Amino acid sequence: MTRGSWPASSCPQTNERVRQALRRIEGSLTECVQAAQRHGDLEPEAYTSEISQLLMAVNRGMEVMAKAGLDAAALERVADQAFEGLPLTARARSQRTPRPVVSDAP
Repeated sequence: MTRGSWPASSCPQTNERVRQALRRIEGSLTECVQAAQRHGDLEPEAYTSEISQLLMAVNRGMEVMAKAGLDAAALERVADQAFEGLPLTARARSQRTPRPVVSDAP
């Protein structure tokens, strides 16, 4: 994880705790990405760290969107679009089942 110039807090201890938590999350996601590679779902040459960071960013962004009131259907479309960009193997793509279209209408 790289350090940006924008501080989350003016408190160095708080910033360090946030960085530690994000590193733990990224580590867990990296393990999941590596498992997907071992099982033949993700291309073996895919960059695990970058995919993990992408998944973490999408997840955190979706949390913000949900708290702002974005409905479940819209969040599902965001998640679907994010997963479309993953380097799935041909076998994994062929085994995907299409998700039903979810409407925003009540």
